Amino acid sequence: MIGLLHKGVMKDDQLDLIFKALSDSARRRIIDRLSKKPGQSLFEVCAASIAEGGVALSH
Repeated sequence: MIGLLHKGVMKDDQLDLIFKALSDSARRRIIDRLSKKPGQSLFEVCAASIAEGGVALSH
Protein backbone atom coordinates (compact mmCIF):
# COMPACT_ATOMS: atom_id res chain seq x y z
CA MET A 1 0.00 0.00 0.00
CA ILE A 2 2.89 2.37 0.73
CA GLY A 3 3.98 2.17 -2.91
CA LEU A 4 0.50 3.20 -3.97
CA LEU A 5 0.67 6.23 -1.70
CA HIS A 6 3.94 7.46 -3.18
CA LYS A 7 2.73 7.07 -6.76
CA GLY A 8 -0.48 8.97 -6.06
CA VAL A 9 -2.64 6.05 -7.18
CA MET A 10 -5.00 6.20 -4.22
CA LYS A 11 -7.16 9.21 -3.47
CA ASP A 12 -7.67 10.55 0.05
CA ASP A 13 -11.26 9.27 0.28
CA GLN A 14 -10.08 5.77 -0.68
CA LEU A 15 -7.39 5.87 1.99
CA ASP A 16 -9.92 7.08 4.56
CA LEU A 17 -12.10 4.04 3.83
CA ILE A 18 -9.15 1.66 4.14
CA PHE A 19 -8.00 3.07 7.47
CA LYS A 20 -11.58 3.14 8.79
CA ALA A 21 -11.94 -0.54 7.89
CA LEU A 22 -8.62 -1.40 9.55
CA SER A 23 -9.63 0.36 12.75
CA ASP A 24 -12.34 -2.27 13.27
CA SER A 25 -11.05 -5.33 15.15
CA ALA A 26 -13.51 -7.71 13.48
CA ARG A 27 -12.35 -6.58 10.04
CA ARG A 28 -8.72 -7.01 11.07
CA ARG A 29 -9.51 -10.59 12.14
CA ILE A 30 -11.12 -11.24 8.75
CA ILE A 31 -8.06 -9.86 6.94
CA ASP A 32 -5.80 -11.98 9.15
CA ARG A 33 -7.79 -15.15 8.39
CA LEU A 34 -7.81 -14.46 4.65
CA SER A 35 -4.09 -13.73 4.59
CA LYS A 36 -3.39 -17.10 6.24
CA LYS A 37 -5.77 -19.01 3.97
CA PRO A 38 -6.80 -17.05 0.85
CA GLY A 39 -9.96 -17.94 -1.03
CA GLN A 40 -12.17 -18.75 1.97
CA SER A 41 -15.87 -18.15 1.62
CA LEU A 42 -17.72 -15.85 3.98
CA PHE A 43 -19.22 -18.94 5.61
CA GLU A 44 -15.75 -20.42 6.22
CA VAL A 45 -14.41 -17.22 7.76
CA CYS A 46 -17.43 -16.85 10.06
CA ALA A 47 -17.49 -20.53 11.03
CA ALA A 48 -13.77 -20.47 11.92
CA SER A 49 -14.27 -17.38 14.05
CA ILE A 50 -17.12 -18.97 15.98
CA ALA A 51 -15.22 -22.26 16.37
CA GLU A 52 -12.08 -20.56 17.68
CA GLY A 53 -13.55 -18.02 20.03
CA GLY A 54 -17.30 -18.19 19.89
CA VAL A 55 -17.45 -14.67 18.46
CA ALA A 56 -19.52 -13.90 15.39
CA LEU A 57 -18.01 -11.50 12.85
CA SER A 58 -21.11 -9.44 12.17
CA HIS A 59 -22.12 -5.91 13.07
